[in-house]
Amino acid sequence: MTTGPGQREVVDAFLAAARAGDFEGLIALLDPEVVLRADYGAASAPASREVRGATAVANQALTFSRVGGSGTVARPALVNGAVGVVSSRAGRPFSVLGFTVTGGGSPRSTSWPTPSG
Repeated sequence: MTTGPGQREVVDAFLAAARAGDFEGLIALLDPEVVLRADYGAASAPASREVRGATAVANQALTFSRVGGSGTVARPALVNGAVGVVSSRAGRPFSVLGFTVTGGGSPRSTSWPTPSG
C-alpha cells in the first residue's frame, strides 16, 4: 500500500490542529464516525481500547498533545505503508499512529506503542 494524493496533507493538518489546541479544526478534519483504536501493549491494562466519534477522537488528540509536553516531537512517517505519525521524547520513539484517510480526506486512525513505550 502506498500513500495517496492528499493523505500527507490531511495528516499535517491533523498534527497542526492538535498542536494548536484547535478542537474545531480537528472536528472539521475527522470523519464523524472515526474510530481510534489504541493498543497499549502487554504492560498496560486494558491493553487496547477504542474511541469512537469525531468529538471523542478530537478530545483524545488534544489530551495526547498536552500530555506529551514540550519534549515530545510528533513527525509524519510511513506506518505499514501508509501515512502516519511517530512521536518521540528525547529522540526515543514512544508512540506510532497510523491513519487510514478515506476518499473524502477524513482520517481514521490506529495507535500503537513502541516496544519500550
